[in-house]
Amino acid sequence: MASPSISRRRSTPVRVAVLVLLGVAGVLAGGLLASNLEWPARAAAGDPIYGVDFSCRQAEWLGEDCHEAYRAMLDQLGVRHVRLTAYWDEIEPAPGRYDFSSLDWQIAEAAGRGASVTLSIGIKGQRAPEFYIPDWALAGRHIPEGSSPANYRDIAGAALDFVRATVDHEAGQSAIEVWQVENEPYVHFWRTAHDWSLPEWFVVREAATVRDADPQARPLLVSHASWLRTDGTWRTILKTADIVGEAVYTKRQRGPLASVYLYPFQLGPLTPDLPDQERTAAREGKAVWISELQAEPFEAPWVILNNAGGCNFPSISAGLLRANLTLADRSGVERAYLWGEEWWYYCLTKQGDASLWEAAKQAFAVSAARELSHSAAAR
Repeated sequence: MASPSISRRRSTPVRVAVLVLLGVAGVLAGGLLASNLEWPARAAAGDPIYGVDFSCRQAEWLGEDCHEAYRAMLDQLGVRHVRLTAYWDEIEPAPGRYDFSSLDWQIAEAAGRGASVTLSIGIKGQRAPEFYIPDWALAGRHIPEGSSPANYRDIAGAALDFVRATVDHEAGQSAIEVWQVENEPYVHFWRTAHDWSLPEWFVVREAATVRDADPQARPLLVSHASWLRTDGTWRTILKTADIVGEAVYTKRQRGPLASVYLYPFQLGPLTPDLPDQERTAAREGKAVWISELQAEPFEAPWVILNNAGGCNFPSISAGLLRANLTLADRSGVERAYLWGEEWWYYCLTKQGDASLWEAAKQAFAVSAARELSHSAAAR
């Protein structure tokens, strides 16, 4: 028979493991309770209008015909608010030589259907690698990670010239509703892009360039991704822009294990407080929009979506898309752009999976009805 002292020693690790498990369970339970008390779970639903973020480059990367994917979005889904990017490296392949043909086509297609465009311009654009600096502007130099391309005077000057040229060229387009200055300029996104960001002074100069060049004085949007309530970058943006655009990703892979996900809008008191942001902006005569609402997978960076086979990923489904729309409705914003139309079209046409496409179609039918109601109320 083992002595009592040996039994106690052997049982100690078990007791420690049990206590650790109980502690973890307590933290999870507390976090769940706190999340249920936060606005994503309890705020009253509003009636924002939905739009779509679209990138020809993303559609083509997925093996789609950009024109077909774009027209399907406008005609089959009935999208009437589109966020596009003027890609610097595509439009200005050589200094002072501009080719706006692809962008002009996209804006014209939207205009022909009575759709509005939010146009993003600058160094950063939608989709990886996010920084779209022409080779001639980089001039073969190595920009250190953690630094900024805007710290180089010639790059900053060339980017400002590109911004002005784009506004000069597109200002007469009646479909353009809002100018967006950069795409998440203050976000370091090392997963699929350089670990660069842009300084506030440069974004302010870009904003001033846009305002100076646009005779119609359209509103300016600057976007961000607040992963925690403690991130006050949106307040900085309010000093420059008329609209803060927030990226909302509700289930994103994080860390070295592919099965580990982060839920930024289930963090209890750390959850980004979009309703408070909107109320603060409204007091200044400004607004907060959701510039990117997750509607496609957000998996580990080594998971190549179009080579993974099928369209079933843990980070998005038709049900999760509907849940994200509910969150957007509760956020207090007046506009929410869905991120992922290229993926829905890929699943529909390449994989025979219409679930996301149909869920989006239902959402845009609701959005159209809301917009009619808003118009009637305004008369």
